[in-house]
Amino acid sequence: MSNPPYVGESEEDQVQLEVRKCEPRDAVFAGPTGLEVIERLIPQAQAALKPGGWLVMEISGTIAQGTRRLLARWNDVEVTNDLQGIPRVASAQNASPWGQPPLRLRSGQAPAVQPSGARPLPEASLPAQDSSTLVQS
Repeated sequence: MSNPPYVGESEEDQVQLEVRKCEPRDAVFAGPTGLEVIERLIPQAQAALKPGGWLVMEISGTIAQGTRRLLARWNDVEVTNDLQGIPRVASAQNASPWGQPPLRLRSGQAPAVQPSGARPLPEASLPAQDSSTLVQS
């Protein structure tokens, strides 16, 4: 979850006076377009998150389309409006490296499928199975 700076410098006069007066400038303004911090954040999040992990961040309506474009390689990209109907939250799931929806495993369960070309684990290295089942996200 992230609340990065996302306001473009050209939008300064549209920001609430209290925010302009009290918040550090670097905490509000990302650069000329408002996407400058998010452009760096998304690849870092993709590298840091496991497949199936979620990135959720606050955005503005001004950068909603640009944010969607930057999240094009992610799954389940969604922009949610705030109570005033303004796009406010972008969320996306880190894509599986194998191009399939990630599987969520219940505790202690080994994956039932392997990516093509992957060698199966030796039986001795698999965790003990219980009655849990795989949950497809």
